[in-house]
Amino acid sequence: MKTFLFSRSVRRFIGLSCALLSLFYSQLVHAEIQFDVFLGYEGLVREGAWFPIAVEIHNDGPSFDAVFEISPAYLGNSQARRVRLELPSNTRKRFFIPVFGATGRMSSWNARLLDSKGKVRAERLSLRPKDVAWEAHLLGAVPRSFTTAPTLPVVKTPQAESQPQVGRIATDLFPDNPITLEALSALYLNSEKAIDFKAPQQAALVAWVHSGGHLVLAIEQPSDVNSLPWLKQLIPGEIQGLSNVPMKGELDAWLKDGLGSKLSSESTPRPEDPTTARNRARKRNVENPRNPSLAAVVENPRTTVTADSVFANATLSVAHFIPTDAKAVLQREGTPLIVSANRGAGKVTLILFSPEREPFKSWKNKAWFWAKIMEIPESTWFPQNARYGGRSLDGVFGAMIDSRQASKLPVPWLLGILGIYLIVIGPFDHYILKKINRQMLTWITFPVYVLTFSLLIYFIGYKLRAGETEWNELHVVDILPRGNGAEWRGHTFASLYSPANAEYQIGSDQPHSTVRGEYGGVWMGNQDTTKARVEQLGKGFDARIFVPVWTSQLLVTEWMQPGAMPITVTLSVGKDDVVELALHNNLSRKLGPLRIVLQDRIHTVESLDANGSTHLVLSAGSGGSLQSFVQQQSAEFLGKIENRQRALGDAQGGRINNLIDASMAACFTTAVGSSNPDVRSFVYAPGFDLYRLTQRGDAVLLVWDANQGATTPLNKFDARRTQKNTLLRLVVPVPARGG
Repeated sequence: MKTFLFSRSVRRFIGLSCALLSLFYSQLVHAEIQFDVFLGYEGLVREGAWFPIAVEIHNDGPSFDAVFEISPAYLGNSQARRVRLELPSNTRKRFFIPVFGATGRMSSWNARLLDSKGKVRAERLSLRPKDVAWEAHLLGAVPRSFTTAPTLPVVKTPQAESQPQVGRIATDLFPDNPITLEALSALYLNSEKAIDFKAPQQAALVAWVHSGGHLVLAIEQPSDVNSLPWLKQLIPGEIQGLSNVPMKGELDAWLKDGLGSKLSSESTPRPEDPTTARNRARKRNVENPRNPSLAAVVENPRTTVTADSVFANATLSVAHFIPTDAKAVLQREGTPLIVSANRGAGKVTLILFSPEREPFKSWKNKAWFWAKIMEIPESTWFPQNARYGGRSLDGVFGAMIDSRQASKLPVPWLLGILGIYLIVIGPFDHYILKKINRQMLTWITFPVYVLTFSLLIYFIGYKLRAGETEWNELHVVDILPRGNGAEWRGHTFASLYSPANAEYQIGSDQPHSTVRGEYGGVWMGNQDTTKARVEQLGKGFDARIFVPVWTSQLLVTEWMQPGAMPITVTLSVGKDDVVELALHNNLSRKLGPLRIVLQDRIHTVESLDANGSTHLVLSAGSGGSLQSFVQQQSAEFLGKIENRQRALGDAQGGRINNLIDASMAACFTTAVGSSNPDVRSFVYAPGFDLYRLTQRGDAVLLVWDANQGATTPLNKFDARRTQKNTLLRLVVPVPARGG
């Protein structure tokens, strides 16, 4: 009886244990982690620019502290970027992390989710985006429906990555950091989707526009805009109601010519004959050879676009628009159809009808419409050859701020030491040992020679390159007026010289900031070989950078933060195009020199006293040539970059000592460009070059703020030597003549 009861108890225990194990096992099976990683804009990544990585994690199991890590597959963890987060049980989290596209074409990325002990809980390996060339055009699109997103014509080019691309972005995957939007040439937004944007996404979009972005907004309903204050502030006028407007071939004619006009109540003339339009465009191009918007019309592929007879006489539902500071891109008998306005360094284009509904949806020329809205130059569509080359402007700034403590071993010295070494271990050793008749001693003399020359080389290297820890910063900051204050958009170039193999900690607490290493450009394989571990924080970042002994490492931080206006500019245009400019220094320190770039002319003001003011009168033709100034300063840029990368030679060959003129010229490198249209001289961050703004008619003010940093110091270590300077850049709209 006892045996039976014991056996039954054992059976019950075993059964209960099995049930518990089964339940535990089922929990383990179902406690999976959903781990999704989305690269760029629908998988599109532009080289040499920041892009977002969106991460979505659903934890269906026990809570744990997690670390998300992303790193390029070919460099392993030497450039890992991390985000720490808590993952409570049965929760879903989504976040964004900025990543720089410096891994070259055919790049791939590894994404891992680690727990607090470093154990891999989930991973996505060899994620491969579609690479877009640096000079290519990339349109981001937030359409009403993914099936009605904009499309672009196919480029006849030997380089597939040079094809203009459209990346569709879901509203829940839209970045909340304006820096990650910089790769976009333009962004299309349907007003119906704007209401889905959360506050951080709204702020990122507005900041991106003011810092140089191009927003193309299509109106579905006036209430879509009028109910959103953040979007309404970007609109260059007021939108009231919808009305049906019959077309008479205006859109087809606009594709063939359509240079735009000022908003007025005058009737729009009937479309010209295509041959007459082409001849008139050629004449304008001869008279205005430097105006790219006019030059683009010559041999315009769109002049061969055949009219769509069905669409030409269709009726569009158009929003009634009352302009404030808008310019008409296209209008129909005084009714605006497309308008545009500058916003800071950027631009807003307003499409007052829905391009995602009929009849536009079925228009056979709509791909060319989007190409023209994006202002893609005609040379993009039918290039003769693939473009190649391009040195990064990072190297120019590196040549300005790299440590002057280190010197290089001249090549003649190296050859001389090598020659002496060969003579000593060869004829000299043979002669001495033969003379004393001790040839067997070569087993002793040879190691002695090697050790002696090794110590000699080390001693020479120590004398040439040994020094103290040095940290230098050069800030290039765009001041973007916003109401009574300003938004500061900065590029901080920092050089760290290390006298030993060591890791150094840097960090920033700016709202939107991140860091990268030096970008090599196309000639360097697009690679960034900086050994860094970067942790993105909710506000700013922390990073640890490894620097080899006796070398300088260039780092670039990009950031945005609110700030005050350091200088007030008032500009007016009078008779004979005379420009009057009033400058007031709002800071309690002296600024200067200052340079004003206006209509391809550059004017100099030596200094502006603390809290002081000055008044300038700039007549047509005064000042110096911008092209000559840039050519004179940038002529040595390429040589300096190449010499800076060489381990041997003349140290001065890789240094730029005139920081003020060189940094100002680096802001206008496209004013000169390459003598070979198939070669890129420089590659740079989108929006960094300001020449495009002078070509649209704006003035640019450059202000040198010596021995000052625009932010709190990035270095979290003591540096025996340090230097910091700031270049402030302010874009000033030029009013109408006589205004």
